[in-house]
Amino acid sequence: MARKFVFSGKVQGVGFRATSVRCAQGLFVQGYVRNLADGRVEMVADGNEEHVDELVRRIRNQMGLHIQSFEVVEIPAQNLEGFSIAYDS
Repeated sequence: MARKFVFSGKVQGVGFRATSVRCAQGLFVQGYVRNLADGRVEMVADGNEEHVDELVRRIRNQMGLHIQSFEVVEIPAQNLEGFSIAYDS
C-alpha cells in the first residue's frame, strides 16, 4: 500500500524533511518527502500498513508542535527505492 500525506503548519524551515528521513530508518518504507510551493510538505510512503503508521507516529512525536494538520489519501503502490528528500516541487 502507499499513502500520500500533506502536512500543514510551520513545516518548512524546521528540519521536517530531514527528521522524516531519520524517522523512516529501520522501517520497510519507501518514498520521499518534499516541500511544496505553498508552504506545506508532501510525503509519499509505500510499505505495509504497520510500517507506514509507525513512520507517521514517529514524525508526529518528533515534529508534532509544527504540524497544524495533515491530509492523507491512499494511492497506488509506487516503484520507489529507499526513503529520501525530493527536491522538485
